[in-house]
Amino acid sequence: MRTSAARDAVNGQDFLKAIEQAAGIPPIILSGEEEARLSFFGASRAVKDECFCGVIDIGGGSTEIVTGCGDNIECAFSCQMGAVRLFREIPIARKEDMVPVMETALKILEAHPELPETLQARALFMRNRLAEKNIRIRESNGERIPIIPIYTYELEPTLIVTKDLYDRGVYVNSSIPPAVAPGECLLRTSLMATHTEALIEEAVDIIAEVLNIHHIGE
Repeated sequence: MRTSAARDAVNGQDFLKAIEQAAGIPPIILSGEEEARLSFFGASRAVKDECFCGVIDIGGGSTEIVTGCGDNIECAFSCQMGAVRLFREIPIARKEDMVPVMETALKILEAHPELPETLQARALFMRNRLAEKNIRIRESNGERIPIIPIYTYELEPTLIVTKDLYDRGVYVNSSIPPAVAPGECLLRTSLMATHTEALIEEAVDIIAEVLNIHHIGE
């Protein structure tokens, strides 16, 4: 699945054709609205179905803003305001340029001091569950990093597994060449502090089942 970069790239069609030729399956390009919808479903599963909530997903090329309750989305839209796009327009060249951003982030953390510790605990919990399932992950600089890359090795099964997980309600990003070396493709999973242990357990079970179906890691 491809998002803002593939939608907007001048050579986007050439890139997509190259993926299809290499993998044997056509890639899916998500519209901005569909990207927003999936972001909402992934994040809002951490709250009760009857709770009205909003999600802001800041990417590299676009930002998705969604509000809704459970499976009912009230508003979803995508704007061309991603981190990379903004950096190209307004470069942050010095440490001093980051001060307003850092001050805002500190205020959020001061208001919710439990969030970093909760997120780290969830990351360790997921790593342990993946290890119990004998799922190989790429080592990080610590066991509490909330981005956990899972080895899928080859290009074609990586893309197929990504699509199968999406169909089962688990959204991951695929890392494929040239972003990684040939034969070292990955599924990139990301956690938030609002993800519960029950949700993580469910996701790990689905990941393990799909990997086993495609004989990855055997």
